[in-house]
Amino acid sequence: MFEHAQLELKRLLQHQVYSKKAELVQDLAPREASVHFQLGKVHKRLEQPDAALMAFHTALDLRPSAADANLIKSAIERVRAPDDESEEEI
Repeated sequence: MFEHAQLELKRLLQHQVYSKKAELVQDLAPREASVHFQLGKVHKRLEQPDAALMAFHTALDLRPSAADANLIKSAIERVRAPDDESEEEI
């Protein structure tokens, strides 16, 4: 059980570091839908569904390609579902 808790803590810390890096990239490219999509995925993995939805909707507001918009809409539908590591990238 201790090993599982240790692995979970490591995973959480990695996602938090990624979240900070994604926020920095967002500051550099605020009009890039893929940045907001990635940030939404990080928030989803950190079990922050409201923040994930906000990021996904921002990505949609930036008018991505039709294919990317479909990926974002799919992510919105799954935002409260258990984490799925096989999600697609834009």
